[in-house]
Amino acid sequence: MREIRHIVIHHSASGKGTTVEDIDEWHRARGFSGIGYHYVIDGLANLVPCRDLSRMGAHAKHFNRQSIGVCVVGDNTSNQRNLHWNKKQQTMLRRTVDALTLLFPNAVVVGHRELAVTECPGYEIRDILEA
Repeated sequence: MREIRHIVIHHSASGKGTTVEDIDEWHRARGFSGIGYHYVIDGLANLVPCRDLSRMGAHAKHFNRQSIGVCVVGDNTSNQRNLHWNKKQQTMLRRTVDALTLLFPNAVVVGHRELAVTECPGYEIRDILEA
């Protein structure tokens, strides 16, 4: 298994009806070999495995080799509150991060914006994880 230093949290910057297939299509259009995230939490709070954890992701430039990418569908930077993560999505995110930190106890959990110039995921991740 590769060394994991970060668990990077993203939002899809899209509506709650966005599917894993939609994200896969967007990533392929950008030249990726497929969806760049290891997991997606959809608009109904289902956890969908995407890339195998043994494969490097394509979600946080310069950090992909040693990170796991988790994307939650929604747009937390939108003025439309109905696009923000709901409580069920936030609960699934906490459960997912808890499980990943058991597998990778030395990994630091960060929002994408802590690694790049972006607003993603819109929320301060620690506020969500400690709720």
